[in-house]
Amino acid sequence: NRYQQTIKELEQQNAIEKERLRISRDLHDDLGAGLSLILLNTSLAQQKADDRKYVESYLFKISKNTKDLFDNLNNLIWLLKQENQSLDNLFSKIREVISDAFSEAFDNYAIQLPENCKDITICREACRNIFLIIKEASNNAIKHSHASFIQLKADIDSEQVIFQIMDNGKGFDIQSIRHGSNGLNNMKSRTEALNGHFSIETHENQGTTLVIKIPLKSLMP
Repeated sequence: NRYQQTIKELEQQNAIEKERLRISRDLHDDLGAGLSLILLNTSLAQQKADDRKYVESYLFKISKNTKDLFDNLNNLIWLLKQENQSLDNLFSKIREVISDAFSEAFDNYAIQLPENCKDITICREACRNIFLIIKEASNNAIKHSHASFIQLKADIDSEQVIFQIMDNGKGFDIQSIRHGSNGLNNMKSRTEALNGHFSIETHENQGTTLVIKIPLKSLMP
């Protein structure tokens, strides 16, 4: 009837609006931050335009910023294109993106993700949240861990997918930053959106281990 049709249309409009807000947030977080870095480094290079070595150091930074921006844009486009897909495809994308990042940042790294998961289909929202959780966790380790080794691994049992990111870096006092870290809060909220569990084990100078557990039933379309 007309009432049910109206409710359905309102739900569709609400879903579209939520998607717009998500896209806007991702553009602001990734692309906005990247553009800000490029503008900052360009401005700093201009301050000593007659110092060749100084300018070259900032040109290198600008080149790196531009590559990161391009990669983030590609990842965002990939996420927007995804509909329901196999867990195998998601693992392949994670392996591609994270191996590139780890190879530049760490002396040694390991990525251990299950293969032959084509029979497990996951929904678009689960794909998006898992990818962004792993990307955020990896970026945090690259920026802050000062580690020489890092490992990303995933295991699947009959009920859940378990991700672990472990490094041998400096660790941190989790109580001192728990309430002030947008990155940790984002990862936790994305995990909870999939009815999962997010935990961190870390101590100063003893490395950090992140564990993300997500029920398989929360991944299903």
